[in-house]
Amino acid sequence: MTTDFGIEPVWERRTEIGFFKSIVLTIRGVMFRPAETFSRFRWEGGYWDPILLCLLGNVVSGFGVLCFTEIFYPLFGGNFEMNVLVATSVGLLLGWFLGVAAEIASLFLFSALVLGALRVLRIESPSYQRIFRVVAYTSILISILSTFIGFVICAIMPKPLWDALQTVVLILLMIWQGYCIVVGLSKTTSTLFWKPVTAVVVAMLLAYGSVEITSLSNPIGHRIWDAAYHAITGNHFQS
Repeated sequence: MTTDFGIEPVWERRTEIGFFKSIVLTIRGVMFRPAETFSRFRWEGGYWDPILLCLLGNVVSGFGVLCFTEIFYPLFGGNFEMNVLVATSVGLLLGWFLGVAAEIASLFLFSALVLGALRVLRIESPSYQRIFRVVAYTSILISILSTFIGFVICAIMPKPLWDALQTVVLILLMIWQGYCIVVGLSKTTSTLFWKPVTAVVVAMLLAYGSVEITSLSNPIGHRIWDAAYHAITGNHFQS
């Protein structure tokens, strides 16, 4: 496959490059050649194109989850009852739609955290749109990889190791994405390299902390979601 040296991201030139080829070249450029890619990046390209590519990545991840749950899991001793499988499929599809909405919202929120951190550090920060485009384009491969590496872990590793290994993978992917975001920010603002590094690290810690605090496994998060569930249904979670 030849490398294209035009304006990046290639995804936004998909009508001339080709749909699937533009996806491959965009992911390869942003995640594996960030310095070169963000040096030729189209910063004012708007929000829709990166959101669309993120949605396509979620389709791939969601389809993988559905296939794993409904095809591969039963082969390894899962429940074959049709009513259980149908209920699981409906639940997965509903969860996927909610997950997509949450992920798109998280892109906007995380970009706002990065912008806030840059301003606290008194950096001549790029526009919110520029930050969002860097964050969104670096999130696509991370989302796909975290899903499929999780499948591999569940398929070949003992169950007691699943959570620990997936946590390690998630941390490594976050570091990888963080590096690519920092490279992108360094190409759109003239400042010392450590400042965007600090801004991205602070934003990731805040984002990760928020996710942990609001998770069902956390007592605070459990109370929050139980209160929301009670407000909608009039019931509480089963203890």
